[in-house]
Amino acid sequence: MKKNLLLLLMVIFTINFTSCKDDDDYTPLIPPSDINVTYGSDNNNKLNLSYSDVTLSGKQVKFATTDGRTASLTLMDILPGKAEATVENIALTEGEGEYIFSGTSPVSRAAEYSVAYSGSVKKGEMTLKLNVSVPDPKGWVKTYSLGAYTTGEFTVGDKKYSSWVLTSPLYAACAFEDLEMSASYSMLFKGLGGLLLPQVLKTVTLEADGNIRAQYYSGAIQIDQNLIFPMLMGQGPSEEVVNALIPTSGELNSPKNLAYWFEKDGKLYVKLNITAIIAQAMSDSETTGGDETLATIIATVLNGNASTIKQLLSQFTGLDFSEISDASFEMLLDWIKNGIPLNVTKAEGGHTYMYLDRTAFDPIFKDTETPADDPSNIGSKSDLMKLWMLLSEAEIIPEDAQLAILLFAGILQQWPTNTAFNVGLDLK
Repeated sequence: MKKNLLLLLMVIFTINFTSCKDDDDYTPLIPPSDINVTYGSDNNNKLNLSYSDVTLSGKQVKFATTDGRTASLTLMDILPGKAEATVENIALTEGEGEYIFSGTSPVSRAAEYSVAYSGSVKKGEMTLKLNVSVPDPKGWVKTYSLGAYTTGEFTVGDKKYSSWVLTSPLYAACAFEDLEMSASYSMLFKGLGGLLLPQVLKTVTLEADGNIRAQYYSGAIQIDQNLIFPMLMGQGPSEEVVNALIPTSGELNSPKNLAYWFEKDGKLYVKLNITAIIAQAMSDSETTGGDETLATIIATVLNGNASTIKQLLSQFTGLDFSEISDASFEMLLDWIKNGIPLNVTKAEGGHTYMYLDRTAFDPIFKDTETPADDPSNIGSKSDLMKLWMLLSEAEIIPEDAQLAILLFAGILQQWPTNTAFNVGLDLK
């Protein structure tokens, strides 16, 4: 009995020893120090990345392994709404001079995201394919069409109107101290949006992977000033006239990976992929340029402060942006870096309003220079007025469009009395 027990212990010891010896003798195919780098950070560490089966350039992924058997991937500003997210416990398989990996996993510190990944890594290069599902707690994933343009009777104070713009693809709700002004500007924005938006946009889709796609028209926009001026008097164009301007064919589909959406604190954030948008524009115009160089330039600009950005713009355009407040540029930079925050409200009749509120317009609309005892000139020193004049003098804004600023003159002058300024899309 004792002999059998001794033999059993020897067998167990031998197995364990052999196993430990095999572990200790394992030599990684590639030294971890050769691949523990940030791919996409320079030309020596190339990243071939695709997101939802479409190439995504200008991004970075950090790879880390200690033993050549398991690894982690840190995705830098790739998942919508996450500046950094890590996929852990990735099993590595030896290939021909590279490690191969694939799997599906929740993301560290973002477990509500599901990430399917596959790819390979070797010294100097990583290939990574991602298919992502983003959280949708509000049920926003769907294809939206534009809200209908409708007109009808409406009363403002003691005035009655027979062709007031009631609904439109553009949602607008303004509140000033002057109630008639509030109603008139809300109606004017709806009317202009009803004329213009359907000539450009057909549908908007919030996809499950976080992409924002659109069906759009690329033809020339028809603008008849004879339709605009009556709106200043409370008379919107008829539904038949507006609907006749909408293209009946020729819609195009926007590419993937140009814009993303994500939910945060109950708001819908729209994050633009500036690198991809500029690269797409360069491609459309047959302009050449490296994605890595473009990404580096954009990163340099976005990492600067408002003062630096104004100086760069002045040098690039030859225009003097120094009079525009830092607050306006800081807000713009925040939108580009962190996303544009939109409010989402669901209304009767299946309408969904996605819109910017007053906080988004305040930096550019408010006049901090004109004294309160000079009410007739309030707004003349606002950033919007300064920027409009600057671009008009440089003839960047066409001469026949320069008077459009007069539509905002009343808003700028009465901005101190404004309590609500919601402008966005009316979707169904």
